Amino acid sequence: MSEKTKKPEQQKVALLALLKEKFGNVECERKFDWLLVPSSGNEPNDYPADYKSIVAALCKHRDRTGFCNSRPADGKLRCDFVIESKKLIIEYDERLDVLLRRNQCHRQ
Repeated sequence: MSEKTKKPEQQKVALLALLKEKFGNVECERKFDWLLVPSSGNEPNDYPADYKSIVAALCKHRDRTGFCNSRPADGKLRCDFVIESKKLIIEYDERLDVLLRRNQCHRQ
């Protein structure tokens, strides 16, 4: 594993320790049945209404489009940290998650 990938993973472990210290129970890599990526081939106009506003906000924030092409096999997104007692989801390393998933696809 490269130094670039190690550092974010070490940071994620340190963040988990801090979150557990502050909040107690913290779940990692949790999936929700309702948090899905639309199936590939769908155009943004075909997305369900509640996705459209999220996609538009992400496109604006990132100043680009075309990032909805990476879909897990089961369609469910995995949340880095979930603090159920606070109804809080923390996505720490989205870029790393996407890169790791993309690398796995290229190896297959």
